[in-house]
Amino acid sequence: MPRRKTTPEDRKEKLLYQKQIRETTLAALSGGTSTSPEQDRTILTGQLFCDSYESPIQVHASDTIEMVDHRVEAVLEPSLTICIMLSGRIEGAIDGTSFLLDAMDGPRGYVWGFEKPASWQRQINRGMKVSKVIISVRAGWLLGQLNEEGTERAVLSDILTKPFSLREWTPSVRAIALARQITLPASSNHLLQKINRESRALDILGEALEGLVEREAPDLSAIPQSSNFQKAQKIRAYIEENDETGIKLADLSRHLGMSVTNMQSSFKQAYGMTVMDYIRERRLVAARDALGREGLSIAQAAHLAGYTSPQNFSTAFKRQFGISPSEIIFE
Repeated sequence: MPRRKTTPEDRKEKLLYQKQIRETTLAALSGGTSTSPEQDRTILTGQLFCDSYESPIQVHASDTIEMVDHRVEAVLEPSLTICIMLSGRIEGAIDGTSFLLDAMDGPRGYVWGFEKPASWQRQINRGMKVSKVIISVRAGWLLGQLNEEGTERAVLSDILTKPFSLREWTPSVRAIALARQITLPASSNHLLQKINRESRALDILGEALEGLVEREAPDLSAIPQSSNFQKAQKIRAYIEENDETGIKLADLSRHLGMSVTNMQSSFKQAYGMTVMDYIRERRLVAARDALGREGLSIAQAAHLAGYTSPQNFSTAFKRQFGISPSEIIFE
């Protein structure tokens, strides 16, 4: 079957879902303008995307492993930014002021903003695994929606107009669950995927703004949820390390010392899907990447994803990504 011509939209999709994320890609997806990196080499592996919408928000999310020690630079547009760090650590500087986003001991929330373009630097540290969601709102639009007087304008103007400073925000259990769902691989066609991400991002943004204005936020330490999230993380880590062996629920349950019911409940609460749905998505993502990177046949890709029938694989693939396997362009 002849390959169709690559369109700009195709190239955008490949940018969002490539497994090997290059230096110029990270600078471009920062939301600003690249300051011409010295070389365009692979610096991250994993999942990374940046969505823009008709609404004035932008959602940047990633679940990646840093491959080299390096510093990336860009110029950011004026915005108010809400960040949920799910795991790992990020360090860098904005307008010369250093910052550290640290989730090594569990998820944490951060807020910052500026009303003029700002220089951004990000330090890449080899071996660091980072999972995060960043939601940015255009500063001009945000200030334009606020009354001339009132607590909302006073609080948000204070963040946007003063020199850069990093503020902590304590996200609720629900906000953390929504952030984890945003970082997962696509589970529907592109349009529905963007709608779902925007909906979750707006929920997180609303909670964060409410917490900032009211000067209070839910105390995670007071909510008995950590054990469930720890269980879910343990399940996910085991799947990522052993998925190639063909995991069965009973074997996974026995290995992790959990009942199947408890395991499914903990995982769905954290990630919004069942364990088998997550395994299925991982295998389809791996097959999609292999089709584009290695030029596998559909039968070979079906086998890689654990399907005995290429037809069933093609059906599942189109349901997952909105295109058929034959439409993937080999590069």
